[in-house]
Amino acid sequence: MSTYVINASVVFKIFPLKNGIESEEEIFKKAENRDIRYPDIKLITSFLIWVELKKSFLTNSTPKNDMLHIMGNFRQQADKELIKIFPASNEILKKSVELMNLDTNGQGKISIYDATFHALAILENVIFLTTDEKYVRKTQKLIGSVELFE
Repeated sequence: MSTYVINASVVFKIFPLKNGIESEEEIFKKAENRDIRYPDIKLITSFLIWVELKKSFLTNSTPKNDMLHIMGNFRQQADKELIKIFPASNEILKKSVELMNLDTNGQGKISIYDATFHALAILENVIFLTTDEKYVRKTQKLIGSVELFE
């Protein structure tokens, strides 16, 4: 079984919404059967997932009830340990700051969000999956441990 760190962009691709909200039954059926998209993987994420999900909802003007419903579903999956959420730690924060301060050869700064998810991947010796092509181009050779999720 392969393990991957995911961010909010990957969460939205794994659990695409139909007409605003995918039904709870469909989400849980997928998760419980491990038929998420790749049934032989284990998903982990950073404590910042909640902030990143909320930021994505606000950016996309998601109605509040839809946002609360989706975040509640995601929380239930975490409670069932279908997705493991790592709490903040000094080790993750130190590695995040280190990544944020890297010279990306003029390709832009690394955000606290990306740095935290990527730091978790490095510390757990796994791959950080993201849908952000620019981030992958910026960091794949410089840092490694990152792949584009399409």
